[in-house]
Amino acid sequence: MKNLVRLLCLLLLVAIMVPVFASCEKEPPATDNTQTNDNTETSNAIAGIAQNNYNSDFTILNPTGGLFDNYYWAEDLSESSNISQANYNREVAIEGHLGIEIYHEKYDLGHGALYTKLEQQILGGLDDYQVVLTHCFQDLASLMTAEYIYDIQNLPGVSFNDEYWNNKIMDSLQYRGGKYLGSSDFILHRPTFMLFNKTMADAYEEVGVDTLYQHVRDKTWTIDQMFTYAQLVDISLNDTLSNPMDGTYGFVSDVNWEMCSFPTASRYFHVSITEDGEYELKAFNEGIFDIFKKLVSITDSNYFYGWNWDQADKILHMDTGRVFFSTASVEEMIQQMLGSEVSIGVLPYPTINAGMEWNNLDWAGYFVVPSIVKNPQLTGEVLELFSYYGETEIKHEFYDVLLGLRASKEPQDTEMLDLIFDNLAAEPALALLNRGDSNLAQIFYVAPYMIWSNEKAMGSWYAKYYGAAKLELEELNQ
Repeated sequence: MKNLVRLLCLLLLVAIMVPVFASCEKEPPATDNTQTNDNTETSNAIAGIAQNNYNSDFTILNPTGGLFDNYYWAEDLSESSNISQANYNREVAIEGHLGIEIYHEKYDLGHGALYTKLEQQILGGLDDYQVVLTHCFQDLASLMTAEYIYDIQNLPGVSFNDEYWNNKIMDSLQYRGGKYLGSSDFILHRPTFMLFNKTMADAYEEVGVDTLYQHVRDKTWTIDQMFTYAQLVDISLNDTLSNPMDGTYGFVSDVNWEMCSFPTASRYFHVSITEDGEYELKAFNEGIFDIFKKLVSITDSNYFYGWNWDQADKILHMDTGRVFFSTASVEEMIQQMLGSEVSIGVLPYPTINAGMEWNNLDWAGYFVVPSIVKNPQLTGEVLELFSYYGETEIKHEFYDVLLGLRASKEPQDTEMLDLIFDNLAAEPALALLNRGDSNLAQIFYVAPYMIWSNEKAMGSWYAKYYGAAKLELEELNQ
């Protein structure tokens, strides 16, 4: 991920902004007279954005929970972590450069919550929020069809610079040719990971830590290979336990959203965009059926332990030392790798077949801009600067949070993280399903929903939901 370039950018950024951060006053950062990159047009420009004094408030609406609560914002420099300080410094720099005051308001996630807030703003002719951060699917389709959000391509001040704008994700989620769901290094990406117990790996002659990493490099890290190794775990004592959580398992996982990353890892997408710019639902085929069969075989075995995302008291973590492989979200990975005495390694999700290119589903949300914003130029410039600093400063610190001091001690894990974050993808079905109980959701969540329902007839499942899900997409295409 161009680590050397990022480090140089970070050092330059620190050199530029030291006077501001040292004083903690919201004044424009000091600048030198050299060009920092091809985007910088004048000596006082940052990422091509000239210094200005808008003398304006700027409000960002944020959902509660997850990364948004812990890794996006900081109120002041008393926050202890490096990423908190980096977040605070970023806001100070943007405020000083544009002459604005940035505020944050929070909203609780839930179907209709975001739509209602933006509808009130639009219908009232108000300018309450200039940027809104979103969940990965809540209300997104409704907001686009209602034309409540801005086509970000039309915002002045936005460069779509490849260094910090994720055009691949934005292109894959276009609606009628417009880019309404923003993705850049303003957003902290949220793939899921495969973690493994390094001590267990080295205990088996057939495996070994180096062998697992080499599987990834050779593109032989498959679902079958992972489960073959998982079956080496001694589960003989599990039958005598009154509580399954006290057992030892080859593989444990959330049997819900984290399972949905398996199809994307094998480059299977439920929804695609046609040449005419319309959404198209993929029909039931052997691709998804083969993945489903593998997952059912694993979750039906005695080597597997699972739970649902809302069963916090049922989660079996890697730090128990009784788990060989486990799926994990970004937040779970941070907590386990930094807080565990067990040596934990990182791998991408395995694929259905060998030789496949790596692909990692990004569960991060997006940013959207209300279509009624009074000053699109200011909004575009703020987004550009948040994205720029995300690339040059925040992502550097976020990596340090992910790995802590392990980054220098565990280069193989750093290599795996680079591979994962360099190959992020968005699934249109996830962004468009709008709520967790829609018909499109029944197609996207086909594996976990069927596993929990103990249903094996996948063709019947598709027959039940496919037609209604297709109609939902056709309504978006109208």
